[in-house]
Amino acid sequence: MLQKKVLITAIAFVFMLTGTSLNAQQDIKMQRQQQSVDIEVSDQELQKFVTASGEIQKLQKESRSKMQQTIKDNGLSMQRYSEIQKKKSSGKKVDMSKKEQKAFDATKKSIRKEQMKIQQKAGKILKKHGIDRQRYMKISRAIRQDKELQKRYQEMQGGTK
Repeated sequence: MLQKKVLITAIAFVFMLTGTSLNAQQDIKMQRQQQSVDIEVSDQELQKFVTASGEIQKLQKESRSKMQQTIKDNGLSMQRYSEIQKKKSSGKKVDMSKKEQKAFDATKKSIRKEQMKIQQKAGKILKKHGIDRQRYMKISRAIRQDKELQKRYQEMQGGTK
């Protein structure tokens, strides 16, 4: 259980943009939640979204595995990587040996490369399905907020598996 929690925390930090504070991330999240998502989504567009989101989720799952392996390959535990990343992103001093610093830096560099690959691949997936990135994000928010749209999404998702 603890290992899963640490893993989730580490992955969350991995996906945060470097240099962006946690407070800024939270502010953005709150603003997005407060924004009224009032959009019309046709069945055809929702089906494209379901297919694209499934492919993107698969891509993210594969990427998480690669990032976890990168952390391990560089000699860090998930827990330690998470601890270092959390302190660094909040501006706190981190006590590390030179070896650990080198491992962390190498890991961070590899993870950034992987993140860029994911973004490119996700962009290609969206393009393949004819969905603009902003529209994809808006539909995603709407699904979380609109129970009727959420129901339609889940029904279509069940039909594609």
